[in-house]
Amino acid sequence: MKTYTQHLTHGLIAAAVLSLTACGGGGGGSSASAPATSSLVTGVAATGLAIPNGTVTLKCVAGTPASVATDVNGAFTVDVSSATLPCIARIDYTDSATRTPAKLHSLVRQVGTANITPVTDLLVATLTKGKASDAYDKFNASEVKNLSDSDVNTASTAVKSYLHDKLQLDTSKLPDDLIGTPLVAATAANPTRGDDTDKVLDRLKSKHESDHHTLGDVEDDLVKVTTTPVVVTSTETQTLTCPAGQTGAIGQQRTVTTTNGVASNAAWATVTNTCTAGSTPTPATPAPQTVTFAQPTSQTLGVTPAVLSATASSGLAVSFASNTPSVCTVSGATLTLMAAGNCTITANQAGNASFAAATTVTRTFAVAAAPVVVVTSAANGKALYVANSCSGCHGMPPSTQKVLNGANKPNTILSAINSIGAMSSYKGKFATQDLNDMAAYLATPGI
Repeated sequence: MKTYTQHLTHGLIAAAVLSLTACGGGGGGSSASAPATSSLVTGVAATGLAIPNGTVTLKCVAGTPASVATDVNGAFTVDVSSATLPCIARIDYTDSATRTPAKLHSLVRQVGTANITPVTDLLVATLTKGKASDAYDKFNASEVKNLSDSDVNTASTAVKSYLHDKLQLDTSKLPDDLIGTPLVAATAANPTRGDDTDKVLDRLKSKHESDHHTLGDVEDDLVKVTTTPVVVTSTETQTLTCPAGQTGAIGQQRTVTTTNGVASNAAWATVTNTCTAGSTPTPATPAPQTVTFAQPTSQTLGVTPAVLSATASSGLAVSFASNTPSVCTVSGATLTLMAAGNCTITANQAGNASFAAATTVTRTFAVAAAPVVVVTSAANGKALYVANSCSGCHGMPPSTQKVLNGANKPNTILSAINSIGAMSSYKGKFATQDLNDMAAYLATPGI
């Protein structure tokens, strides 16, 4: 948007979009046989560079959509009206660097945007706990159908954590929705065209290639990291007094094993006995106790969470631990939200000489992503409209109802671009902010 050329390109796109809504409603028949927007899956396939001339196929719970090819910008559109979602998507292409056949995968759970990238490939591998290619080749309709929003959110968090912690990639610019957020990919002809997500894909490709690894190697390591339980073992000791009339002390010890934050305590065993010779240690039997831990409510990133609260029937203090540190952490009773997903907290009271350890209580609740606030500029939308002579078709200011249908509805403009074959050359060229600005202008055409 910084040069006249960019304004001209975006304006031509705007003109084409508005032609659809304003001039094309009752005229030419170019859109008469086009599939309904509600049955289209559109996206971009890229590895850091767009993947042109790739073949996109879908395996779905029912039905088989026709294969389609990607254009020079990696964009594709699949009509899924004959299929039952969800589906696993695959793109077959020739790697531009090695000139060898390659594949990438993604998950299609609803119509709309579904990109195919190395990151979506890693997401499929994490969700299915194996190779992404196996998820497609050995398609399990029941397994894929049962994937929930929570599963996808948790897997997305795991993929981002792995890329950041293990591969040292800055993932702060990756969107919350790794599959459905619009993507603009660089091309061989325009290597500076890519958006922030595309730049992360560039760094991911460079990283695993410099380490002499394939994406399949990264898949294997990611699945291993996300499925291997974390086990911590520690030893606890305590001292019991000898029976009345005897001197000395009795030492006891037990091993505590914690798996993913859930403790399993071995029985106490006497390890020292320094009571007066001939005496018989008689430690008191600890009384039972229970922990009461109310179900926490759902939380939202950016909103201060409630302080955790739990009580033990013994009156002893209850400790908290997070089983999902990538989503939430706990210090004392203070909960800190790290990412969207499911947060699992365990409340525990280990007991003492008078009380036995309580049965741990585990609670899980959802952590929602912070709401996205989109700031639009109607003035910039007007500049696009004026600079590219859109008034020839739509008037100045725009006044027909069909063109005004795009008011405050950037998705209506995007859907028009994605659903009309004659406008396919504009797919992926219109930035999200530009769509928002144009929609804002159509809502206030008199500014």
